[in-house]
Amino acid sequence: MPSQDLRAALDRDLLFGLVQQAIARPDRIPASRHENGFEKLTLGVDPATGALIRAHFWSRVDSESDAATVGNLHNHRWDFASLVLRGELRIATYVESSAGEDYYYYRYWPERGDELEFIGVTRLARYAIVSLGAGSEYDEPAEEIHHASPRAGVDTVTVMARSPGQKTFADVYSLRARPDVVESSSDLPMSRVAELLDDLAGLVEAARLRRR
Repeated sequence: MPSQDLRAALDRDLLFGLVQQAIARPDRIPASRHENGFEKLTLGVDPATGALIRAHFWSRVDSESDAATVGNLHNHRWDFASLVLRGELRIATYVESSAGEDYYYYRYWPERGDELEFIGVTRLARYAIVSLGAGSEYDEPAEEIHHASPRAGVDTVTVMARSPGQKTFADVYSLRARPDVVESSSDLPMSRVAELLDDLAGLVEAARLRRR
């Protein structure tokens, strides 16, 4: 899906409407904690583009070294565009390089019960890092290997629009050996979902006002 279509799915009025629908029926909102360091709410689908809309509430970290070790390096099965609603997100991108560091390389297969298939050991080197503050939008192509983390000491919230899947697996890279199945995400209690939705409504409304 072209990046301009995904950016269009981040329309503030569309997001506001989805959040209001979610507040009315929070029991219908898939909500869980992700191993890459955030609480995830799946808000719905943009009818114009078919993009799936999710909100991520990133867990606060105390130091930059802590931020760098949360989660894993990975790419995706789909492209996405994202909007930073609060705080600051740092995106580090990596490439395969003989001068890099050794990583355990896996393929993640959601349709095989979240299987992690060990492929081998590869070397990755960081080649860029960007910091994105509130109001920033960015695009992430499916094939790019990256690591995302919030700035230390800052509460960070993002919302993303992702395309339909382009392939059946994603690549995952870890400094340590992993089990052959991704640990199940823990569902959030309804009280927490309601709290996050209330916070999100205020952030999206503020983003709408800034656009007027």
